[in-house]
Amino acid sequence: MMGTLVITGSANTIDSTTGTALEVTNTTIGAGGLTFRSISSNGGTATGIILDTTGIQGGLTVTGAGTPGSGGTIAIKSGADGVTTTGTGISLNNTRNVSLAWMQLNDFQNFAIRGSNVAGFSLTSSVISGTNDGIDEGSIAFDNLLGSATITNSNIGGGLEDNFRVINTTGTLNRITFTNVTIGANSTGMGDNGILVEAQATAVVRVTVDEGTFTSTRGDHIQINALGTSNVDFVLTDSVFSNNHPNVASGGGGIRFTMGAAGSSAAGTFTITGNTFRDSNGTTIGITEGLGNGSLSGTISGNTIGMAGVGSSGSAAESGISLIMSELGSLNVTVTNNTIREYANHGIIVQTGGTASAGNGSLTATIQANTIHGPVTNATAPSSNGIHVNAETMPGGTYQVCLVLGGSGALANSIVGSGADNGGLSGSDFRLQQRQNTTIRLPGYTGANNSEAAVVAFVQGNNSSGGTPTGLASHTAGSGGGFVGGSCT
Repeated sequence: MMGTLVITGSANTIDSTTGTALEVTNTTIGAGGLTFRSISSNGGTATGIILDTTGIQGGLTVTGAGTPGSGGTIAIKSGADGVTTTGTGISLNNTRNVSLAWMQLNDFQNFAIRGSNVAGFSLTSSVISGTNDGIDEGSIAFDNLLGSATITNSNIGGGLEDNFRVINTTGTLNRITFTNVTIGANSTGMGDNGILVEAQATAVVRVTVDEGTFTSTRGDHIQINALGTSNVDFVLTDSVFSNNHPNVASGGGGIRFTMGAAGSSAAGTFTITGNTFRDSNGTTIGITEGLGNGSLSGTISGNTIGMAGVGSSGSAAESGISLIMSELGSLNVTVTNNTIREYANHGIIVQTGGTASAGNGSLTATIQANTIHGPVTNATAPSSNGIHVNAETMPGGTYQVCLVLGGSGALANSIVGSGADNGGLSGSDFRLQQRQNTTIRLPGYTGANNSEAAVVAFVQGNNSSGGTPTGLASHTAGSGGGFVGGSCT
């Protein structure tokens, strides 16, 4: 059909039994849009809704009637992998302003919702529980979701890999907001992330997750990636994370913000506040400025990781919070007022290096007013430290690390008893390792650059909440390296 199409009214419904309920292809949806109370298609192979190349004026609205499923059910679709006309609930391509409410989508060969080049999307009070069967498939997946998007009061699970995935290579997604969303289990054998958002090339992406509930994922609950010259902002607030997935991948079960690949120069910001985490297998909150020459900065504040007395509930195999800087670029993170318990490796780890090449980037970490207790004794893990700083792993590295660790009064970290002896190695409440030609700057420190005792005494004095913590420091200071004072700039 060619031309312009508008459908208005509050009581329009379509029930196509097993066929495609609504298809608009190479036809402009007028400014008045298409409005339906419900759209349903059950069984068979035909994709339930197809919108393909519908112009830049209007979009599709499914309103529902305020009760679960009243927006229609699209379910049980089989068909060939990798096509849009069979095996998918809703297929969206080169369309805009799609708003879906009170819908039920479940059991698809391919995707519950598959979108490409969609400008504006809203999902409200809906249940997505598809079982998918094919590589790179998930419950909801978009390539180049632009404009703005909201996912509200909905339950999403059943993805073969990711439950919700957005990969943008161009344009601006000026906030995708998840509010009061429950992200459930993905598949046992191939499941990956609960939510994956990746910005590539020149894309600009903003992401907010507020009051979410994450219950079961094989990979990461949330994975944010910034590549190329993209620009990404991530806000995570007041959400609850647990994990009862039967086959959690090594390193899985937490959240990640990862920036960079060789040749990239992305920019990123993040705010992670007021969340509760338990049952991660890997690091619970992982922040990595990776290869390339990117710039990443943000705040981790007021979060609770692990439950007192529940072994391995903070992290069964790794750390509570990790801040990793690799090779070039800059990483600047403030970590305050968090409670971290029951971790297998470290409460907080700060590291530069870790790749095959020496680096010269900068890392600034302000770590204050945190409570870190209850490491898990694990003979197969390395020693546990409440706070562990490892500056460079390769010869020739000249990283600049500026570390504000504790302070006077309420700024002191409470870390007594946060270290554990594992695998025959001694753990301590804090450990600072200056290696190669790196510099670790400790504002207020006045001792020699190679005085390990002076470093330990200085850090102990700034972290005396609950008593005097045990500490270790080591150095291999080269020219211009070692432990120095001054200020973070």
